[in-house]
Amino acid sequence: MKPFLFLIAGTLVCGAVMQAQSGAPQAQSGAPQAQSGAPQAQTDAPQAQTGAPQAQTGAPQVTKFAPLDYFNDKCAKCHGAYGSFYGKEFATGKSDEELADTVKQMCEGPAQAPLSPHDLNVLVAWHRSLRDGKPFVASVKLEGGVWSGEATPGSTVVMETSTGARTEAPLKEHRWSAGMPEGVRITKVQVKNGEQVVEFDPRLGAYAPK
Repeated sequence: MKPFLFLIAGTLVCGAVMQAQSGAPQAQSGAPQAQSGAPQAQTDAPQAQTGAPQAQTGAPQVTKFAPLDYFNDKCAKCHGAYGSFYGKEFATGKSDEELADTVKQMCEGPAQAPLSPHDLNVLVAWHRSLRDGKPFVASVKLEGGVWSGEATPGSTVVMETSTGARTEAPLKEHRWSAGMPEGVRITKVQVKNGEQVVEFDPRLGAYAPK
């Protein structure tokens, strides 16, 4: 009887060992499954990076906000058209931060026409151009094959294509416009007023100086 019991016990022990050993590969086989997800996450990265070249080779960026139109409509009653009442010493000694705060207070107070942070930045950039004695230019809208914007009155606005061709955009008061045939890429916008020249790449920004 005892040999029979030993045989049964031995059989049960061997069976338990075999079950334990057979379970180990199952646990290990799960590891490759978890690792196989990593390459999938990594393949998403190039998709996010492909957006950068499109910004550089696509249509011009636009502000969708006309700062000089805004100023002449909301602020000119007190400060004159295009800030003509500011005087030559306008904002002398003010830092960029102080000037931005002054313009914001003007919009929210006397003008009663608060602006979004984006639009305020564009308006402040125009005020900086007044302070620094430089011409200003902005790409405002691209619609129906016509590209339009604003610039310091009396300036000359010239567009340069990727082939090096240059075209002057007529300026009426402070507004300019130019046709944008399909496939044409503008790589530089230049505005000149007297001896001062400012230029920018419209694929990378919508106004200058910043």
